[in-house]
Amino acid sequence: MTFGWNENVQIDFDLRASPVHWVNSILTLADDESVGLIAKHLVSAVLEIRFKAQPSSASVRHSKPTSTNALTVGSLNYYVTSAPSAAVIRDCKQSLSIGRKPILLVPNTQIGRAVELAKKARTVRRISIFGIEDYIAFDIITMSCEAQVKPVEIFKGILRKVQLRVSYERN
Repeated sequence: MTFGWNENVQIDFDLRASPVHWVNSILTLADDESVGLIAKHLVSAVLEIRFKAQPSSASVRHSKPTSTNALTVGSLNYYVTSAPSAAVIRDCKQSLSIGRKPILLVPNTQIGRAVELAKKARTVRRISIFGIEDYIAFDIITMSCEAQVKPVEIFKGILRKVQLRVSYERN
């Protein structure tokens, strides 16, 4: 199956493959400069779909500019980055200091680096660190079970939301 990302990129995904593979293939196709932004759009779309039924805690919004621009849902701050750094750990630590719960999402290949940085900052036990691919794939699977649809239907909905975000940014 092919799904148009924009006029330049077509995403091929195998319906027999797992959602982890689908998300990984998107991040793999992205160039190094845009992978972080694409990951953030994917996570933002997932959060919007996931929390739409609970508007009081579902205000998915971009917080004030930081090095990572956290996505906020209720008391959670989601930090999405393709390259974990001391700056993003500081942002997570700042969230902790004001009573928020930071969730750091990085590519699966960068989890070790994120954990090491969090250890250096003495916050490793207080920050939830996940692989972007695993986090999104898990949400796809659970949302498909809840909606009693195939995971690919949820994935298509996420991609549609991402396309809307990307086209909105271009205008």
